[in-house]
Amino acid sequence: MVKRGNTSISRRDILKIGVSLLALGGLAACGTQAATPSSTAVPSATTAPTTSAAESAATSAPTSAPAEPTAAPAESTATTPASETNTATSGQVTVYQIDPSRSEARFTLNEKLMGNPKTVVGATSKVSGMISVTQDNPANTQIGPIQIDASDFSTDSDMRNRAIQRFILQTSQPEFQYITFEPTAIEGLPAQAVNAGGTVSFKVTGNLKIRNIVKPVTFDTTVTLPAEGELNGSAKATVTRSAFELTIPSVPSVADVTEEVALELEFVATKQ
Repeated sequence: MVKRGNTSISRRDILKIGVSLLALGGLAACGTQAATPSSTAVPSATTAPTTSAAESAATSAPTSAPAEPTAAPAESTATTPASETNTATSGQVTVYQIDPSRSEARFTLNEKLMGNPKTVVGATSKVSGMISVTQDNPANTQIGPIQIDASDFSTDSDMRNRAIQRFILQTSQPEFQYITFEPTAIEGLPAQAVNAGGTVSFKVTGNLKIRNIVKPVTFDTTVTLPAEGELNGSAKATVTRSAFELTIPSVPSVADVTEEVALELEFVATKQ
C-alpha cells in the first residue's frame, strides 16, 4: 500500500488504473483510423460508371446487329420464271420450209430469134430454203440460204437448154450446179402480227452466187398468209449478165440478147 497525504492507494488499485489508461489509448487509436478515410476504399468518379464486359456487349448489341434486307431473295427469284414464260410465249418462232412441188424459180430475158423478138423464160421447181417467223413481231423474221438447182433450168428450146448448161451457167460442171442466195438484211416488215389473209411487202438484200461470182442483190418480196401454217410469196430482182460474166454464145440465129435479166421466185412454204 502507498500512502499519499490522507489518501492511501493499494497496488491493486494502481494496476486497475493502468489497465484503464491502456484501454482508453486503444479506443482513441481506433477512432483516429475510422475518421481517416482510405484512398482505396472510396471509389473515384472515373471508376464508378465503369461497366462489366458483359454489360458493354449487351449495350452495343442493338447497334451492331445487321440491318434487315430491303427485299427478300425469294421475292426476286419468284418473279423470274413468270417473265421467262412471258418472253417464251410472246417470242414464239415458227419455221416454214419452201415446198418445191408448189414453188418455182425463173429467169427472163429478151432476144431476137431468127430476126423476131423473143421472150425467153427458164424455170425450175428445184428450190429449197427455210423461213423463221416470230409470230408477234414479223420484223424479227429470218430467212436462210435459198438454193436453186440451176442444172434443171428449162426453156422452150432443147438447143438453148444445152447452151445454158454448157456455156452460159456451166451447170454441167458439179461446182456450178447450184445458184445460192444468202440474205443479209430484211427491211420493211411490220412489228405487229399479221392475220391470215394479210399481205406484207418488204425488201430482202443478200449475196447472190452464180458460178463462182458473188454480188449483192435486193429482192422486192411480197408474202401472203392464205391460211394458218402456210406462207405464199414472190420475190423479184433484176441483175445484169455482165455482173456475173454470163456470155451468150455466138449463134447466127440469135441476136440482141438483153443485158438485163429478171429473176423471180414464187414459193409456198409450209409450217414445220
